[in-house]
Amino acid sequence: LDRDLSAAAERPAAASASSSASPIPHRQPRHLRRRHAQLSRSTMTTRGAEELSMSPPSGSGMAGVADVKRMRRESFGPWGSPCKKILYYCPQMKDLAHAVAAHAQGDMTITLGDISWKRFPDGFPNVFVEGAESIRGKHVAFLASFNNPETIFEQISVIYSLPKMFIASFTLILPFFPTGTAERVEREG
Repeated sequence: LDRDLSAAAERPAAASASSSASPIPHRQPRHLRRRHAQLSRSTMTTRGAEELSMSPPSGSGMAGVADVKRMRRESFGPWGSPCKKILYYCPQMKDLAHAVAAHAQGDMTITLGDISWKRFPDGFPNVFVEGAESIRGKHVAFLASFNNPETIFEQISVIYSLPKMFIASFTLILPFFPTGTAERVEREG
């Protein structure tokens, strides 16, 4: 790179101005091109956020990043207050969930969410989150219980599906985590 730059500096300016063909641009190594593309994307995004929010450009790049994050959050719709939570629970934790909702203090409000824990005729679980469209942008928690191996996979399906519903935050509350057994195979078979 230094050799190419020094060769370009030694070339007379008149010769480059008189030639109609543009000089061949130097191709950067791949890792530098990727980094340059990342930097240009981030500055374009920051610049776009500053123009849209009509705020004067700030001296530090961190404020622009904060504006971009704020605009992304607001693009998903109205975001709920962190003091207002929606608590979903498994059937084994119904009593504890009601007790937690009743003991919310101050400006903290906890609304209990409904999940339909049914089974298909063949015995497979039919789990349905009621009011899934209304939790978008809200702060959601799930009170789980892994004390029974038969219900773990039903609850894991809810744990995977809730964050995919464009919620603001997800908190998993697992009061008791059972220990796993460490069975070793002494003889294959």
